Amino acid sequence: YVDLIKRFLLEEEGVHTVFDKSTLQSYSGKSPHIVQMMQNGFFAKRSGDIFFISKPGWLGVLGSSSKTGHGTPYSYDSHVPIIFYGKNVPSGESVKKVAVTNIAPSISMMCRVMLPSGSDGVVLEELFEK
Repeated sequence: YVDLIKRFLLEEEGVHTVFDKSTLQSYSGKSPHIVQMMQNGFFAKRSGDIFFISKPGWLGVLGSSSKTGHGTPYSYDSHVPIIFYGKNVPSGESVKKVAVTNIAPSISMMCRVMLPSGSDGVVLEELFEK
């Protein structure tokens, strides 16, 4: 039924692309940005079998009444400001793009606790420059 559902979804006006579980698991090496983002959120034991991404600017695909997403790979939906504030945090600002995965190791370092074992992020070094 997977192929039938994928074909159905691709016929929907607001659907950009559709992936199934085996497609996400079979990509290796340098994946396109959209595939990489889908793989980052994929966990075989808990994730579904079929995933779709809406076209840019589309919300409410397939009858949903959602007014926001934050689940698409488009910059307007995934770009979120991050603010660090507190004692020993140097003042400054940056427009540098950072990954969400860099937050936990950076906060761990600020609190002087062990880095999360499952984290693949890096410490934001500019938080420690004086």
